[in-house]
This record gives sequence, structure tokens and C-alpha cells, in this order.
Amino acid sequence: MTFLYSQHPALMQYIEKYIPHIQGSRVFKPETTSFLANLGEDDEILAVVAFHDWTEFQVEVSIATDGNKRWLSRKFLDFVYSYAFIHSKKLRMTMITEETNENAINMHTGLGHVKEGCLRDWFGPGKNACIYGFTISDWENSRFILKNRKNKGIK
Repeated sequence: MTFLYSQHPALMQYIEKYIPHIQGSRVFKPETTSFLANLGEDDEILAVVAFHDWTEFQVEVSIATDGNKRWLSRKFLDFVYSYAFIHSKKLRMTMITEETNENAINMHTGLGHVKEGCLRDWFGPGKNACIYGFTISDWENSRFILKNRKNKGIK
């Protein structure tokens, strides 16, 4: 697997394919969005993680996959979390998902992301959203931080 940081148009197309509500979002601007991708054999895109809606202390994160879990590896998670917490120096990541998206909810809870609330009609009439947060201290105490970072400290 190859991890990629890029503004390549194919990554934006992948995001738009698997996260339809992202199109036309006022906070999702390709020019201010960072993309991390996990590529499989033959450079097949397994997942794209978009970092957008930046503030001083946090960044919103959207994850696009085709539903296959091949993309979810400890090394890729380290790549994603390191980008947010070490490279970008943010204190937290915020993820918003539709409350009926069981795959995303299971992924967030399985990774230790904390459900912080719900947004009614966020994705349209009757389409509510759940907000998940993950802080740098959550990462420092998670089982997903690589041992070499835990032993040396991540700062």
C-alpha cells in the first residue's frame, strides 16, 4: 500500500463519488482541502481522507471509501492522525456522518472517536447527522498510535 498526500483531481472525484453531500458544501473548498489517500495495487484508490474547514484548533475530516475495509490499517491511521496532530498542529479532529450510516458510525466508535452530539436536518429534511470528535490526547492514549511514537512522545 502507498500513502499519498496530493491535490490530484482524481482524489476530489473519489470524494464526490462516495460522499455525495460534499458537493456544493460551503466549507469544503478544494483549494483549502488537504487530501490523504491510501492506494492499493496498481494505484487503485482504497480511501481518501479530506481535511477541510480549518480553524485555529481543529480540522473537520471526511473519509471516503467504497465500503471495503482494506484501507483501514494501523499505518494509514498513523499517517492520518500524524497529519492532523503533528504536521497541522491541531488539537482535535471533527467528523460528521449521517446518523443512518452504520458503517461510518461503527468505524468511528471502533477507532475511539467520541460521539459529541447530533445535528437535526443537517443533510436535509429528516436526515440528521452525528458529530464525532477525536483529540490529540485521545490519540496519545489510543491503541492505534504506533509504538515508536508512544515511546518517544509525539510532540
